[in-house]
Amino acid sequence: MRVPAHILVGLAVLMASGVAAETSVDPVARAAAEIERGFGRVCSNGVSYGSDWVESRDLNGDGLNDFIIRYHAYCEEIASGFCGSAGCHTEVWFADRSGVWILALAAHVRDVSPTRHEGGPALRFVSHGGGCDRSGSDDHISIKMWDGAELKTIHENYDRNSCAANANAGSGEPL
Repeated sequence: MRVPAHILVGLAVLMASGVAAETSVDPVARAAAEIERGFGRVCSNGVSYGSDWVESRDLNGDGLNDFIIRYHAYCEEIASGFCGSAGCHTEVWFADRSGVWILALAAHVRDVSPTRHEGGPALRFVSHGGGCDRSGSDDHISIKMWDGAELKTIHENYDRNSCAANANAGSGEPL
């Protein structure tokens, strides 16, 4: 099962417009409910979640815990309904002091990890090379920083042979 198309299309349009989606609903509870709905009719013994499916930490330096939600879910009947060669559906949510959650990214990525760039908190994304006119097996690596309204790309690298070295250049230590 995949995330319903109308939800993905709506999120894609919203994200493409540069406006982050906001909600007061706990993003982890929302994601778990979405996964359970998607798998519920198929999984006879319930849904299992990968050990890293939720990462909670301050991702932007404001002192509030934010979320990286990786849709690593499976059951006996389905190996992974939210993952493919482009990675797994992943969401990045930032907390707001008013109690609002801001969805900054909803995309299929191979990996996302907190890092630092020029002394500030950033996120390192590894995605499918096809998104940058490369082979799907090539990694597209980008460093993005939250500016309070959107994730801005600070650095990108498309060359598989040098991406690891170049993508981390100047980014400092992982958070």
